[in-house]
Amino acid sequence: MVRIITPPAQTPVSLDTAKEHLRVDGSDDDDLITLYLKAATRRAEDITGRALITQTVEELFVRVCREVELTRWPVQSIESVKVGGVDLASHTARLGDNASLGGLPKGDVVVQYKAGYGDSGDSVPEPIRQWILATIGTFYENRETEIADNRAATVNIGYLDCLLDGYRIWSA
Repeated sequence: MVRIITPPAQTPVSLDTAKEHLRVDGSDDDDLITLYLKAATRRAEDITGRALITQTVEELFVRVCREVELTRWPVQSIESVKVGGVDLASHTARLGDNASLGGLPKGDVVVQYKAGYGDSGDSVPEPIRQWILATIGTFYENRETEIADNRAATVNIGYLDCLLDGYRIWSA
């Protein structure tokens, strides 16, 4: 189970950049565009399995036997490791992509760690930021499902997902 303890302080794409992309002047739609930015960012994180902007994550592993693979990459640092509620001082860690902890005793393990590309949107790979911009553009231009001939039609932006393919965490 993965839980966000401290969410990111910002989104990978700023409100100003999003408004420029959408060709929006003024502040009437700022709240709406911010909502779209958060939704698109969350979706990009869900699709890729990555943390985009630095955030603190807590992950629970049940019945561990020596090693665990952390699931929100890239991992920047390990904040704490607890086994049965007791801090574990001795373990080995591999950070970044393919992050893991080794040298763990048997039991249930709770790990808190910082994950993300960095503290600012500039640290997030450009294809991911472009995907977010394209997604909010689609959200903004197609705010509701259209009804035609008593059938709902939605806009399919699945072809844009190829921008995220190089960053997806594929698991066996």
